[in-house]
Amino acid sequence: MYRVLKPGRFLLLSTPNAQHWHRIAYLLAGRRDPDTEFGDDTAHRHHQVFSMVELVELPKRARFSTAASRYEDCYDLAQSEPPQHFALVGQLASLPEYQKEHIFILAKRSDR
Repeated sequence: MYRVLKPGRFLLLSTPNAQHWHRIAYLLAGRRDPDTEFGDDTAHRHHQVFSMVELVELPKRARFSTAASRYEDCYDLAQSEPPQHFALVGQLASLPEYQKEHIFILAKRSDR
């Protein structure tokens, strides 16, 4: 992307949030990813889900600067309450990085 994007132009990255409380609840219940349906075509699912810390690091390594970052719920897929039997998950759900299902990063190509 750095090679084809002109200096000063922007790149928008988006991914499901690895830290969303429902992903953590699934992990504690023994499932790696709630979006994995093993009968689905592997070309139509996420193979890697990132946290904000990880997703911010990717453009930096490719000589982009982060212009903006945010958590968002695009599809209202995970608006229910955390399960009561996972007290830790309920506590995490009150923190911003665990509340929203998606991460967006707006990265700008540097002039160097």
